[in-house]
Amino acid sequence: QSSTNPYDMSALNREQLIRILRSKFFGLPYDELVRAEEVEAARVPYINFVGDTDLIYAHYTWDDTIANHEVCVVGWDDTFPAGNFREGHEPPADGAWLVKNSWGTDWGQDGYFWISYYDKTLVIPQTFVYETDGLTENMDHYSILEYDLMPAEMVSSTLFDAPVYAANIFTAEEDCVVQYISVMTGDLDTEVTASVYLLGDTAADPTDGELTETVTGSFPYAGYHRMTLNEKLVLKQGDRFSVCILERVPLQSAAKFALVNTSSLGKKGMEARNELHPDEPLQRYAVGIVNPGESFVRFSGQAWTDWSEVVRRIAEQGDNACMAYDNLPVKVHTYPLGEVRDAHAFDAGISVAGGTVEICPDCGFILKAPGD
Repeated sequence: QSSTNPYDMSALNREQLIRILRSKFFGLPYDELVRAEEVEAARVPYINFVGDTDLIYAHYTWDDTIANHEVCVVGWDDTFPAGNFREGHEPPADGAWLVKNSWGTDWGQDGYFWISYYDKTLVIPQTFVYETDGLTENMDHYSILEYDLMPAEMVSSTLFDAPVYAANIFTAEEDCVVQYISVMTGDLDTEVTASVYLLGDTAADPTDGELTETVTGSFPYAGYHRMTLNEKLVLKQGDRFSVCILERVPLQSAAKFALVNTSSLGKKGMEARNELHPDEPLQRYAVGIVNPGESFVRFSGQAWTDWSEVVRRIAEQGDNACMAYDNLPVKVHTYPLGEVRDAHAFDAGISVAGGTVEICPDCGFILKAPGD
């Protein structure tokens, strides 16, 4: 570069020219480009930028530090070169995940980047399998009734010798059909029994009503699992109902019963952690909102207890005050009643104990409408 023309590149060597072509700051004079890269490297030390034309964002955290962001893995490449990562800090082998970030398409490779298989902040993975079927995919909308709205950063599965039940009470937001329920497990090979109750306005607990159906399932891995009701329950707007869960974990010694709940770092926990690590302060924490009348738990030989009271007691014990606790992880999937009827050609209702059953002769879809 000449002193009079900062864009004169005649004095630059081959390596400097290649650096300009590969830089995300292409277009700046060389000296400014170098300073910009140094500032960027200090701000995001674990990201390297490579590529002759299309810039590749290659991220590898080689330090033992904490995770501070959540992203979505959408693909992988076992041959992604270790040499694409920052010089002097390459991972031990090839391979990287293709990740979709949440900062928009103006960042990274149209919103995506690569992260090494060996990144030291890859923790708390969660996987999702999305399924649609011809019965519901063309509907205008569906609803997921739930109370566990915090990030599931910590999943606790406490095992008991005797049965322990978890339940959520919901209110129908519209005339709808309950088609699926979802429940979280925290152990391998968990056997789940889920019962649905229709409750009256004065119901005292989650089972103080009409048992409409019980379904069972066995799940080899921990996580959220969707269970299908055989007889899809019809609800009117404002109807109260509950889903009660029993989780049985078969062990070599004897079967245990699991109570699953989730928690995250609360405000007190963030403040305590930042006092110990002032150089890497956290700036986020979770707030658990557990209202009375939403989640309930019943231990063997005892009455149902409101989960909000249990959470209050837990938070009073030792370091538990550093955590924020969520409602119990039980969800319900509902679909608009009118659209379900439009999607099927139901036969005339058959009277059964407690209500009426309608069956679609084309696909066997069953509606169960409780009696008044």
